[in-house]
Amino acid sequence: MPNVTQTVYMSDLLYGFMVFASEKMPGVSFPPGTYGQRPWHEFLYDIKKRLAPEFPELTRTLNCFDWDGPYPTNPTAAEMLHWIASLKCNVELDSGRIRPRMPSNSILPTTIAERMLEIAKTHHPEMLVLET
Repeated sequence: MPNVTQTVYMSDLLYGFMVFASEKMPGVSFPPGTYGQRPWHEFLYDIKKRLAPEFPELTRTLNCFDWDGPYPTNPTAAEMLHWIASLKCNVELDSGRIRPRMPSNSILPTTIAERMLEIAKTHHPEMLVLET
């Protein structure tokens, strides 16, 4: 039987990461999803470069980046970030930043979430703001 790689969907990647990081870092919030998406797109592009070779299940999700602007954008991520921010039942907006409210039903593997959090802490500190 061939080795079938499960795709991690963008909604699971984004919201699953936010929930995981919130559990590990209580009080953390994330850049807004309805405007100012540049930090998310740059973070996701870095995730693609660093993690896709190790986690092939991310390849399809992070494959499409548009370079027409000043930074790479992923159209699916843009739609999902807007969708996540508009789900008032799942997130709260605090000073324009996103904070997950409910546990995730995502299927984001813990190993991927852990690596994403490590990359965010090390290379993208603007992604994780601890509220006082």
